Amino acid sequence: MSAEILSILVRASLAASAAIIVVLLLRKPARQAFGAQIAYALWLLVPIATFAAFLPARTELVAAPLMASSNSDTETSSDRSVDISAESGTYGAAQITQGDWAGFDPSILLLYLWLTGVTVSMLLLLRGQTRFMRNPEAAGPAVIGVARPRMILPADFDHRYTPAERALVIAHERAHIEAFDAQINAAAALSLCLNWFNPLFYTARRALRVDQELACDAR
Repeated sequence: MSAEILSILVRASLAASAAIIVVLLLRKPARQAFGAQIAYALWLLVPIATFAAFLPARTELVAAPLMASSNSDTETSSDRSVDISAESGTYGAAQITQGDWAGFDPSILLLYLWLTGVTVSMLLLLRGQTRFMRNPEAAGPAVIGVARPRMILPADFDHRYTPAERALVIAHERAHIEAFDAQINAAAALSLCLNWFNPLFYTARRALRVDQELACDAR
């Protein structure tokens, strides 16, 4: 079971990594040619590629012709018994020497290591979110929440900005809510926790936030 979980994890991470590399290469040319919103939309390639990696492959059954066995490819039972008896002593010694390691599965250790990294990453994310929520008025303007995103404004919002600036800030944060950016950020944070061992996901999250802000400004 642990080997199967690791296989799924590696396949998903490799597929997402390939898509991340493609997006990182295309995002700036796409922004210059088509605008910030198209460049931001390129990040959809990452979940699409991850999902596509698990689609069943197309298989074709081909009937192979029966080949007659030649005399040179056959062994008599007496020859096989001699070979087995000759190797039995060596095999028995190796079996005794490796007996202590016979039941060890390295995939279990790797799985526990991955789970430890996921747990630590989640705790760090939760601690950062908790610190922010203790005094959100000092860090705004921002959008918080996933199921029901809402806008928060600093306590001195009316004095810090002019009326025109306040209107622009509110429009900017509303654009984030309408584009489901809060949910996208939550999904990106979860993906980073699951792929804490992959440096590409850290680069991708920073680039995603830049593209997200530029797309929001464009809207």
